[in-house]
Order: sequence, then C-alpha cells, then structure tokens
Amino acid sequence: MLIGLLGHELDIIAIRGDCMTLIQPLFSPRLTRVFLELLAKDDFVSVSVLADSLNTSKRTLFREISGCNHLLKPYRLELESKSGLGIKIIGDTTAKSHLLAILKDYYNSVDYYDLEQRRMLLTAELLKNKNISKLVTFAQLYDVSEATISNDLSVLDEWFKNHGLSLIRKPGYGIELEGSEDDVRRAMTDFVHNQLKENKLIDLIYLYQDDFDIEKYFEQHDNSSILSLLNQQILSNVIKVIRNSEFKYFQKMADSSLIGLIIHLTIAIERLTTQEVIQMDKVLLNQLKEDDDYIKAEVLAKSIENAFDITIPEDEIAFILMHLKGAKLRDFHLEQDSYQSIDDIKLKQLISKMIEEFENIMNVHLIDDDVLHKGLITHLRPALTRMNYKLKIRNPLLDQIKNQYPIIFEASTVAVKALETSITQPVPVDEIGYVALHFGAAIERFNQKLNENMALKIGVVCASGIGISSLLSSRIKNIFPDLQMVVPMAIEDVDDSISNQLDLLITTIPLETATIDSVYVHPLLSEMDIEAIRVAINACKKKKQDHYSKPVNQLDVDPLESLAKINLMIQKIRKQFTISPINHVLTWNQIIDKVSHLSALDVQQAKDIKYALVDREQYGSVVVEEVGVVLLHAKIENIKEPILKLYVSDQDNFINCHASTCSIIMVMVANKKSSPDTNKMLSAISVGLIEDNEFKNALLLKDQDTIRSALSLLLQKWYRNETMSRLKSI
Repeated sequence: MLIGLLGHELDIIAIRGDCMTLIQPLFSPRLTRVFLELLAKDDFVSVSVLADSLNTSKRTLFREISGCNHLLKPYRLELESKSGLGIKIIGDTTAKSHLLAILKDYYNSVDYYDLEQRRMLLTAELLKNKNISKLVTFAQLYDVSEATISNDLSVLDEWFKNHGLSLIRKPGYGIELEGSEDDVRRAMTDFVHNQLKENKLIDLIYLYQDDFDIEKYFEQHDNSSILSLLNQQILSNVIKVIRNSEFKYFQKMADSSLIGLIIHLTIAIERLTTQEVIQMDKVLLNQLKEDDDYIKAEVLAKSIENAFDITIPEDEIAFILMHLKGAKLRDFHLEQDSYQSIDDIKLKQLISKMIEEFENIMNVHLIDDDVLHKGLITHLRPALTRMNYKLKIRNPLLDQIKNQYPIIFEASTVAVKALETSITQPVPVDEIGYVALHFGAAIERFNQKLNENMALKIGVVCASGIGISSLLSSRIKNIFPDLQMVVPMAIEDVDDSISNQLDLLITTIPLETATIDSVYVHPLLSEMDIEAIRVAINACKKKKQDHYSKPVNQLDVDPLESLAKINLMIQKIRKQFTISPINHVLTWNQIIDKVSHLSALDVQQAKDIKYALVDREQYGSVVVEEVGVVLLHAKIENIKEPILKLYVSDQDNFINCHASTCSIIMVMVANKKSSPDTNKMLSAISVGLIEDNEFKNALLLKDQDTIRSALSLLLQKWYRNETMSRLKSI
C-alpha cells in the first residue's frame, strides 16, 4: 500500500504489478466534475465553456486545475492546455477509460461530505473567492439544496465576523465576502492552523525534532482540509525555497514557527499572483525598514522572487520580517551569533519581578531557577515582538492548561501584570498559557528538589560508634525506610563536621554539646522511643518544608540585619572595583583571556572565570552601544566575593572583535550560590548602564574618578530603595 500526497488530494493507491487501482479518491467535488467532463471528450474543451458548465468563473477553474498533473500522473494521464483551444486530458485510451469508470462509480455511490466537512470547505471557497457567488453554485458544488447552503452560511457568519469579515447576502445578488486583504489573510492563516493535526503540532512545539520533515508534515493532512485552501504547487515550491536557502536563521526557528512562515508565504504568493496586494501602515512600514533584520526578510523575498518569477513589494517584505522577528526559536543557545538587545537587561528585570510575584502567590522559591529564567527570556523575546506587531500565536495546549492546572494558570496571569505594565498592553491568553508551562515546569523542578532536600540524614550515637549505634542504625532503617541516610557515630563525632551534615541525632548517651536536634532513646528501642523518633522526624520535615517553601522575600526575617549585610557588600564591591587599560587590537578570545587573568585572585580562579565567560557568551553578548560597553558576566564556584572590573580600550574602540562599536569591557563575576541580594546589586549596576544618566555620562567620559563617583552614587540609590522597601515590613 502506498500513501502519498498527489497535487490537491490525498490518494490511497494499491499497486499490484502494472495494475494501479484507486481505492479511495478524495478529489474535490469541482475537480472531480472537471475530470468527468474532460474524460468524456477526446478533443479540447474551452475553459469558458467548462466554467459555464460548472457554474464557476474561469479564474476559479484555473486555480482548481493548477498542479493537477500530479494527480493524473499515477494514471499515466496528463492535462494539456493550448491557447485558443482550451484543455484536455491526454493519454492511453485504456487509462482514460479506467479513471473515468472509477470516478463515475465513486461519484455516484458516495455522499462526499458530512455537515462539518462541507462547512469547512465552504469557508475555504469563500476565502479563496471574494467575488460574488450564487447559492446555486455552492449547492451544486456540494450536492445539497440551496436552503442547506443558506443555513451553513448563517452558522459561518459569526466565524467571519470574528475575523473582521462580512458575508454580504442579497436576494438575486448572490454572496460576497467583504473585508480588507489583511483580514482575509489572517482568516486564511487561522483556517489552515485550525485544520493542522493538533497532536503533531504539540510535538513540534515541545520536542523540536532535529529530523523534522516539513514535507511529510503537510502531506499527512487530508486534502479536504489544508489543501482546500493552500495551493499545492506554491506550497511545494515554498518548501523547496526554505530547504535550499543558505539563510541560517531557518535552522534556528522552532518547527511550529517555520510551519507558520510557510503557510504565510504560500497564502501571500497566491494572493500576489491574483493581484490581491496587502497594504501596511506607512509609519510601521518605515519603522520595519529601519530594523537591522530587514535585510533577512529581503534575502528571503529575493529567493521567492527568483523561484516564482514575481515581484514582492516592500509591504510584503515587512510582513515577512514580522514573522521572522516573532518566531519562536529552537533553543536559547542558538542565538549565539547575535548581540542581545539592550532591552534584554530590562526584560530580565521584568522576568525577575514576574517570578517574585508568582512565588508570593504559590509560596514556592523559584528565583534561583536558571532554567526558568532562560526559558522565559527565550519565549518572551519573540513574544514581545509578536505583541508589538499584533501577531497572534496559537497555543494548542491552552484549554488543557486551563482545565488541568487552573491555579498555575491564574498565578501566571497575575505574574504577567508586571510585563503588561511595562509594555502598556495586555498579554494575550495564548502567550500566558506558554508562560504557565514554564512556571509549571519550574514547580516540578522545585518539588523534585524539595523532595530530595526533605529526605533526612540521621546520626545514631553511642560511646564507640561501632557497637550499639550500628545495631540501632539497622533497626531504625527498617522502621523508617524513607530516611536517606542513617549513620552510626561515636560520641566524639558529635562535635565533628559529620554532625553538621545531619538533620537529627538519635543517641543512647545524653548530649550536651550537640548543635542539632537530638532524641534520647534506650538501646533496646522501646515503642515509646520509636514514637519519639517519629515525632522528631516529622518536626525536622516540617522545619525543612517551611524553609524551602518560603519565597525569597520572606527568607530575610530581620530587615535591619539584611540591610547591614547589604551595606557591607557595597563597601566590598567598591573597594575591589578597578579600572584598567586594555590593548584595542586584541581579538575577542584574547580579550576574554586577558580580563579573566586580570580579574582573578589566582591562576585557578582565572581559568574558572575564563571558562564561565566563554560558556556564557554562547548565549549572546550583552552590548550596550549607547555607552560603548560590553558586559561580560558569569557565575563560578571558586569565589568568595563578587568581582566588578572595568577595562577601557587604550584607543577609541576595539578593532578585531564583534565589539568593534565599543571601547569598554565591564566584567561581573559572582558565586553560583550567591545570595539574592548580591544578584540584585549586580543587576542594579547592569540596569544602570541603560537607565542611570550620571553613570552613563561618566562611562562616556572615561574619567576614572568620575566613573567611581557615579558608581558609588548608583549603589547609594539602590541601597536607599532597598531600605525603604524592607523597612515597610517593620
């Protein structure tokens, strides 16, 4: 059995030797009638005569037969067209008779479409043909009464209205679809996406298969859905253009976004061939033409022009750019060849606020989840572009998320308020659904970590650590199998570092110096002792749960103490802050190597810093061109205090690296387990590169004393804000 996509339809064909039999033809009704008319005649048939016979226009007829030789090829037949004569099917007489018999038999014996399928195809017909059509035309096309078609149109009217389109119906006049070309294309795109197999699209969104076959993806869909609207020939050629393009950005796009782009291009090209041109607001058009990525859209447009022998106007190129900028990417690290936008620093601040808000609602600690931060910034970057350009994204999991995880969805809805306030527009519910997925995954990671942390480690103490304690340890393990570790200990081990790694001590000897909770038991372990151990274990679990469940802003129980620590931290960062010259001719790799060694306290730390900076740079460089600064930042383990250094080019700008527009390298390094306040302080300095005018002006002047003074003032402002915020709780 061979299953394949042939032109407009999905045919299932059985091949036995030289005999080919059509098992289930799924030609559209109109195309079936075209074939029946042509197969019944040996000569050419005028397109005008054929269009009149089918109660349709020549334009519609030409669209219907476009690419139909793909359908006829398996039957060793071909559609021939000659100017002035018309069209006819050519081939062996036996082959023609064979196909004619099959089509007649199937056409006369099977009711083509059920109610849902008929309305779907009727929607496609109306979208393809905005010109006036008669009720009788559709009635004949789908072999139903005019009253049935009229009822179908009443049902579909709301769908068209939701897409900014109107169905105009007048007695004796016919049916006409009224609306802008932009709204027609949006409706077409929605229609096609709604017909895509949801489970496959979900796989594309979340699995990001490297071996994804775009052709097979479209081939798997029944012709009566997607291909009733998409021109198969154009679709096939668009896919070829994408496949053969040297434009590397396609490899970065998530498959779901790539499918959306292909659908957009297929619809746009067919509309252009019929002179249906879209118009874009001139202000927005000029804004997009100034975008650095506009050249990407021009490269793609040029490839399409060459492949289809058409001219793509600027408005269409701008729409292509909007799709490229709004595309979801496969993974965060694939953006390594481009700078991060200056706005990325602000976006990270907004994401931190979103996470803190979510923490407060859900009573979980997620602020240190790097996977969550990276996931949200990867999604929200293109999401902001989509919202800016009013591009819709479809979330096939939305209903499932809202029904199965309503609390997470509602908490996410509240969390995005910080983003909505910043961009002064609402975040679409589909986008919130994706944000909820990221938060949901973070909660799963949190719970997993919590369960690991909740597993208790217990020490069993006796005089020697090798007698009674060993026997007791074995028995306690059997009674409480969930304990992660039960360690026999000698009395002298209690003050050792071993006990500091434990959660509870069970002892047969009274303890006076233990720094952790303990339970005194009899060596024979009575029922009362077992119950005392159970109570102590539950108390330890409760203590751990309270600690790990508290949001970050509740962990500092004493605001005055935390402010004192912040003050000390600021003094230390100011004391170690240095400004040093660096050779402007160094390459980027040489710069990283140089600043790593200059910033470190020893050789090993220099290596750690270098490796961390190189790894971090894979995600893209943070370049603040307004002040000519490249921000190099990373976290390592081998460091006690955070590092802040400034390296200034000994001439105007660096010349042998991608930071050629900059003359300053700012280096920030912190411990991987640094406190939230340390992260906040360094983040405040990063934001100062954009928002603090005094700090920015000082960097432009490159005067050391001025820079130091501006940095101190920046840190004082941040400290003042933290003081006001924390003292509110007293």
